Amino acid sequence: MAKKIATLAKGRKCKHFGCKHILSIYNAEAFCNTHSGDSPQKKRPQASKSR
Repeated sequence: MAKKIATLAKGRKCKHFGCKHILSIYNAEAFCNTHSGDSPQKKRPQASKSR
């Protein structure tokens, strides 16, 4: 028997002021990836500028 995947309502918007991203039905967070604190872009280490 296949395991049922939980989904949320369609059309939910990111709660960040001014953001118009529509959240995935599989994203249980209130914010889109851009505005969540766990964004991969924010975790990526900065490249060193020294030569």
